[in-house]
Amino acid sequence: MQASKGIYFMLGATLCFSLLSAIVKYMSHIPANELMLFRTIISIIITLFQLRLLSISPWGNQKKLLFLRGIFGSIALITFFISVQKMPLATTAILSYTTPIFTTIIGVLFLGERVLKLQWACFLLSFIGIIVIKGFDSDISIFYFFLGIVSALSSAIVYNLISKVRANDHPLVIVFYFPLVGFPFMLIWTFFNWVMPQGMDWILILAIGLLTQLGQILMTKSLQIESLSRASSIQFLGIISSLLIGFFIFNESFTIMNILGIVLVASGVLSNIFISSKQQKHELAN
Repeated sequence: MQASKGIYFMLGATLCFSLLSAIVKYMSHIPANELMLFRTIISIIITLFQLRLLSISPWGNQKKLLFLRGIFGSIALITFFISVQKMPLATTAILSYTTPIFTTIIGVLFLGERVLKLQWACFLLSFIGIIVIKGFDSDISIFYFFLGIVSALSSAIVYNLISKVRANDHPLVIVFYFPLVGFPFMLIWTFFNWVMPQGMDWILILAIGLLTQLGQILMTKSLQIESLSRASSIQFLGIISSLLIGFFIFNESFTIMNILGIVLVASGVLSNIFISSKQQKHELAN
């Protein structure tokens, strides 16, 4: 029963993030940094309210690591917003789902974690897929494509930082440092390219903040009660939804090579998740 709940939570999270991407792309007339500014304001209000209800100090214990979490979290989100506005939705989605690959590599380089030879083959398969997506599509800017990769890499750094601080700091405190650090940078940036939202824009801006917050909560709940391999597999439905939204709403088209690249990246990431999950079970059994 718990497994099915975990799947439903992840389906909900995937739906939230897909809708979020669609709204950000639809609002391309508003600069990405301005959308993120509003998102940080909404997140600060919601998180502070939750912390106050629980009588928890928002400042945490491991301030240096929490501050780094805020920096890289801000980089991850702003580069994601920009790439969503400038590239096809499915391309941005598949680049964001390379985060597990980067997370594992960072764990090996800086945390001394072990990786099987088969996992390195999975990494190679995913990176070949990335090359195929960009190499055969001249319409995708190399700059914005690079930003998509930076977003995935920054997210991977965030995951590793969270793994270091989660034992000594409350999850809400960890969440709070992201908008806390991001807000002043986005405020300064937005001062130079402010675009006044009009009418419906305000409702969509509120939706961006709420969908991000809800998506994070649902994803966290899913990973608490469902295996990583199954929960992460469900996330790949986001690529399908991004393809459909891009095709039917934004008139995006894809070549055979685009689709091949997406399949290669997805295969590499899913295979890595499956192999690492089996390895963890084997180690627990012994």
